[in-house]
Amino acid sequence: MSHPTWHCGKNGFFALRSRSMKSSQTVRHDIVNLLCDFLQVWIHQILYRRQLYPHGIFVLRKKYSVPVYMSNNPEVNQYIAQFVLTLRPMLEKGDCKSVSVVVTTATQRPLERFVLEIDSIIRTLDVPLDKLLASEATEPLADFEQYLRACLLKMAACDTILQRNPPHCRFWFSIEMTDEGPPSGQGTGPDVDWIPAEPDVSSDAFAWANLIPLKTIPMDLFKINTYVLEASKKGKQAALD
Repeated sequence: MSHPTWHCGKNGFFALRSRSMKSSQTVRHDIVNLLCDFLQVWIHQILYRRQLYPHGIFVLRKKYSVPVYMSNNPEVNQYIAQFVLTLRPMLEKGDCKSVSVVVTTATQRPLERFVLEIDSIIRTLDVPLDKLLASEATEPLADFEQYLRACLLKMAACDTILQRNPPHCRFWFSIEMTDEGPPSGQGTGPDVDWIPAEPDVSSDAFAWANLIPLKTIPMDLFKINTYVLEASKKGKQAALD
């Protein structure tokens, strides 16, 4: 059974703050923080490597001991942070099934869909959410960061695997919910605009030509699976359609 996907409109901005560690113990709240932090880095890498923004707005930094390219444009950064911030309550409750960055031509023809699939056990546990998030994780934070590091290294090779896109590509973010219906009472408000996504673009219903697996990441409450779906027509051929 397919599930609906939803876009986050660019109407306002938030900053995403993560709390600092006060001890060496890793609790599950820290795992959610780490996943949100990684989501931002993951999105920045896609925007840089698929040339969705000029390379001049990106600077080379290190994240999880891996060189990454991060935007230094405040508006772009706030847009990404806002999107991730709206996801956080859904991640905490296990309501988000996947997050995607969909790349299209200027005429909205789908070219690529970068997917971060989230298999969460939160909804299967008969434990109050606040107690669950305060409980100790199965591994220290540094171990989870190693998995994220491996995923970023695999993403760095995407340019050698994927075909070149035509110029002037566009993109949007979409999410797939575990249940039917739009996000309700979760990151919604006057600054967030959720609208139903086109199923033939934002889901597996579209006839994608290639599926390129990237990395599976075990993260305690979550199992993350990352991959790329690629259309058959790319480059100048897609731009002319």
